[in-house]
Amino acid sequence: DSVAFTVDAPTLDVNRSSVDFGSVALGTSNTTKLNLTNNASTSISVRSLFVVGSRAGAFRVDDSTAPETIPATSNRTVNVTFRPTDRGNVSGTLVVNQNEVGLSGEGVAPRIQVTSGLPPEITTSGGAKNATITVENTGNTDLNASITPQRGENTESFTQPNWLNISAGGSGSFDVRFDGSTNFGFVELRLNPQTRD
Repeated sequence: DSVAFTVDAPTLDVNRSSVDFGSVALGTSNTTKLNLTNNASTSISVRSLFVVGSRAGAFRVDDSTAPETIPATSNRTVNVTFRPTDRGNVSGTLVVNQNEVGLSGEGVAPRIQVTSGLPPEITTSGGAKNATITVENTGNTDLNASITPQRGENTESFTQPNWLNISAGGSGSFDVRFDGSTNFGFVELRLNPQTRD
């Protein structure tokens, strides 16, 4: 007579089946921790830990937190980061041994459009003059931008605010003043969107 035994291989459990990183501004990132649990009585090897998908590059597994093995009845955490490079929705799949975890997030950024007033390169002569420039933010996140002179002639004759803040989908304006201390001047202004982690 013969006796057959069936032994189930230990399996690894992940505490979440999906992760939504939410809206993340371009140039910044959002990191979440996943808990990997070995409920078996023997240790288990983490054979696979990677992200697949057409835009998988927006997601990254922190190798420094990725375990090679997990002892019996133990757990470990691994960090997964979303850093978008383009506007719009992004998705991918994290493969952890036999598990698949859906990953999603949205890349957001302001989009600047000058809708009225003088163009960014302002040329004027013949006395003091004020110009109002209106800017529309057609992007999907708030605009926080510094305003800096880039080049010009007699740029010290021009004054303007240092910052411009516009909500997503909104518009705002700022004044530029030429003080008339010289007969001629021009300045090119640059809006520099700021991002914060």
